[in-house]
Amino acid sequence: MLGALKGHLAPALSLAEENESRQSLRIIDERTGAEYRVPIKLHTVEAKELAAIRAPGGPPLRVFDPGLINTCVRSSRICFIDGEKGILRYRGYAIEELAARVCYEEVFFLLLFGDLPTKGQLQFLKNKIKQMAQVPEQVKSLIKSFDRCASPSSIFLAAVAALGACSACNACNACSACNACNACSPKQRSLIWGSAALQNKKTLNAFLIRAVAAGFTIAANILRHVEGLSFVDPHPDLDLVENFLYMIDGKPHDPVIVRALEVLFILHAEHELNNSTAAVLHVASSHSDIFTALAAGVAALSGRRHGGTSKAVVEMLEKIKSKNDVKDFLEKVKRREARKP
Repeated sequence: MLGALKGHLAPALSLAEENESRQSLRIIDERTGAEYRVPIKLHTVEAKELAAIRAPGGPPLRVFDPGLINTCVRSSRICFIDGEKGILRYRGYAIEELAARVCYEEVFFLLLFGDLPTKGQLQFLKNKIKQMAQVPEQVKSLIKSFDRCASPSSIFLAAVAALGACSACNACNACSACNACNACSPKQRSLIWGSAALQNKKTLNAFLIRAVAAGFTIAANILRHVEGLSFVDPHPDLDLVENFLYMIDGKPHDPVIVRALEVLFILHAEHELNNSTAAVLHVASSHSDIFTALAAGVAALSGRRHGGTSKAVVEMLEKIKSKNDVKDFLEKVKRREARKP
């Protein structure tokens, strides 16, 4: 079945790749009369080419772009977005097809490894996620130490960082990031503290799987905590999204509800170099440990102009209440009596 899906979901090249050209930009520096030709590739020019332009004795020409509004800082084949045309692709696969035909674990595998998994690979990943879904007691205690009215994103930030502090000791055996042992050795610590994990793809992937598996559990624990409820442990027989719902209220859910939430998670799985992704890359570039870099992403996501927009959408939907109220709400927006997120 998965093999057939992979054939059906044929990767599509990004528009930029389809229209790749090797044209150039002709620049005349009116200060000196010098002429320069700057190569254009994939609709971009390299800053180092502009740095070659300078007045005698002056500094290289630089680009001033506050907020990096029109600046590319990385190239990636993981995700492609064209918001104006409504295009979102993961590794070349159209989001519409992925949302209609695959599960969240398959999308996670796709983003991590570059292609959809085989049946065996998918089952292996699901088993790994189930093994790593348990959260250390230290992290649970940390969550419980927060006031129930504390911001959930602040609790999540602290818990992710704490998960990293525990993972060098508690997660290695579960994720096979290093040789099995009963105590935290210098070798184990080096896998998470410092650059060793970032330089070893197998180790990095193992800790990323750990972060996703435990992250869902942490999120469910936080939801239970703010409601004043005891935590529900992960169910060993449930897949990731269904398990998340189970940990929220301790009961099975309608498959339609499970699938609806799964599609929502698939749609939010990857969105190019947004604010939180940039924060993760910025911190990771210093060769921090993996979980500290991820915590930086959580911190960025907590902002009103990033993750806060999702909350604003929910609040908007609560105001609209039903489809019969949509037209009236849009009219209020036009009259500036209401705002769209």
